[in-house]
Amino acid sequence: MINLLDYSACIVPVIHVDKEIDMKDENYVPTCDKDRECWESYDADLYHGAPVSVQVVARRLQEEKVLTYAEIID
Repeated sequence: MINLLDYSACIVPVIHVDKEIDMKDENYVPTCDKDRECWESYDADLYHGAPVSVQVVARRLQEEKVLTYAEIID
């Protein structure tokens, strides 16, 4: 969707999934059916080592702003 709108965007890598830390919380109560579907699909073993990132997005022609925020986040 971001590309379709021609918005400026940047990805900032933050950390990697660790199956020892990022376990499924069995006490979690989903807020809706889509939330439940997403929560049930999480498998710590499957995602172990996968990168976790933050996407910084701004309106068109705001590349400098996106890069500045990405640098601050990093």
